[in-house]
Amino acid sequence: MTAFLDTDGLLEFFRASGFKVHRTANAAWYEAGPRFLLGVPTHEAVSVSRSEGNEAMRATGALGIRYITSDPKVGRESWQMMGSGADYDLSMFSSNTRSKVRRGLKNNEVRRITGQELKTAGEQAFLDTVARQGRADRYGVERWHKLLDAADATDGIEIWSAWHEDTLAAYLLIMVFEDSCEFYEARSRNDTLRFYPNNALLYTLTHDVLVERNISQITFGIEGLEELDSLDAFKLAMGYERQPVRQHVMFHPLIEAGLAFPPARAFLKMLAERPGDSSFFRRVQALTTFRTGGVAPETEEKS
Repeated sequence: MTAFLDTDGLLEFFRASGFKVHRTANAAWYEAGPRFLLGVPTHEAVSVSRSEGNEAMRATGALGIRYITSDPKVGRESWQMMGSGADYDLSMFSSNTRSKVRRGLKNNEVRRITGQELKTAGEQAFLDTVARQGRADRYGVERWHKLLDAADATDGIEIWSAWHEDTLAAYLLIMVFEDSCEFYEARSRNDTLRFYPNNALLYTLTHDVLVERNISQITFGIEGLEELDSLDAFKLAMGYERQPVRQHVMFHPLIEAGLAFPPARAFLKMLAERPGDSSFFRRVQALTTFRTGGVAPETEEKS
């Protein structure tokens, strides 16, 4: 029987994984990036006032928050990757993708595993993927181990894997809620990609969630701060779609004061566009595109 996750359980999972977390009146937060909070569950749209956002930043020492907003007056149009439909099947794909899935299923065994098993067999998949995506500086193996320990202790968190012979080729950590499922962390080894473990794993698990478990939707990430075109193209080819949402960013009041000056914004843009390694400034510049004059209106609870 499927165990379901709720918001409190999700926050405890992130806390046990070593991330800062906080709960405000209308939203829940975890430190998804250095000193920056993300609203969770990420698929849920919320309305957050300026004072509520400030509270979350004060409590965690964060410099900003990012979330999907239900308020049409803030943020900007964005998207989240979504899969849906109890008719999910190979027939939805192009002939090229069908061929990759079939080869993946032939060359890999897909099964659920524990975090402890993943620690032993999956470290190379973790390291190869964060290096491929330029995210090696986000968090290391020690925190990854804590995340896997927390996954084993949390109802509604599952880890699925694809094995090529005796090698763990790919894995996917998922969060199962009553009304939806979030695919949270997907990783794979460089030396097994030619056997299409990601195609086999994503197809098998998507079919299991949507068709076998009859959960209405899967979300697989929101529009990011840097372009990962090949990753998005893979998800789209596997039957996922970009579902429109509004994404909003709120910065710490002192940063907002600085961004109010056009020269400061121009200087940040220049840093982001420098040749070479300016990933940090590109991410910061991307964050500024989701703000709305730096202000979220004060909202009142309506009965």
